[in-house]
Amino acid sequence: MHWLFIPAFCILQLVSGQSECFFPNATAIDASNLGGSGLHEYVPCNTAGTAYSMCCRTNTTDTPDTCRPDGLCESFGGGGVWRDSCTDARWESQYFVALCLSGTDDRGDPWGQMNAPVTVCDDGSYCCGNTVSYERNYLSGPDCCAANQGVFLENGRPTSINPNANASTSSSASSAAGKDGPSSTPAKEIPARTIVIGVIGGFAGSALVVLGIRLVMIQRNLRANLAARESATLKLPDMINYVNPGWGPCEAPTYVGEYTREELRGEAIERPQLDGNQRLEKG
Repeated sequence: MHWLFIPAFCILQLVSGQSECFFPNATAIDASNLGGSGLHEYVPCNTAGTAYSMCCRTNTTDTPDTCRPDGLCESFGGGGVWRDSCTDARWESQYFVALCLSGTDDRGDPWGQMNAPVTVCDDGSYCCGNTVSYERNYLSGPDCCAANQGVFLENGRPTSINPNANASTSSSASSAAGKDGPSSTPAKEIPARTIVIGVIGGFAGSALVVLGIRLVMIQRNLRANLAARESATLKLPDMINYVNPGWGPCEAPTYVGEYTREELRGEAIERPQLDGNQRLEKG
């Protein structure tokens, strides 16, 4: 049976080593830095199999802490919020909360060698220190919030941009749209008969439009053909000075166009010129 003891002991040591919690300065939690008690009360919050996790004082029945979703710890009965230890001694894991790692409290003690008290400001940011009295009184937190010097956390990392601002704006816009927007009452169903009549009416209207266009084009073609025929009809040439008022000789009409009068061919007859004293004698 002794051969079973060795693997069991190794497994126990492995689990014990993985569950050990460290301050940001890589100091492991022990009885000396916890006031001589509570050595095994600080255990990892995340037991879902991740490599590292933040630790809180939850392994106790005497006013245990609560692991918050943001990775911080909340003391029993509203005793304040704390940034506690982490299972990663180097504090390089993505699972630790990088808050209050440097700097000192009002007594000059470094934040990196302790479970640091934290004040959650009204705007959702965080400041190191609070007004909860345990071994010491931390006053820096409220002053930090009043000066708007808090930092926000996004995936455990500090940032100056409020990650909840966009979500809050979207929520307000959705609420406004719900109040002022259209009613959620479902639309009244349109009978199938009405739809069929509408479709038939649409086709009939389109057919009438096409027929009207066709009639207009036919009428235009008829007018064009008629004009072409009239222009092709021969007309008599226009005549000038053809009116005979009823006396005197009737002059031959003069035509405009290609019709011209031809002079009669023959010999010219010379007529003698008479003086006033000469008479024309008969021969």
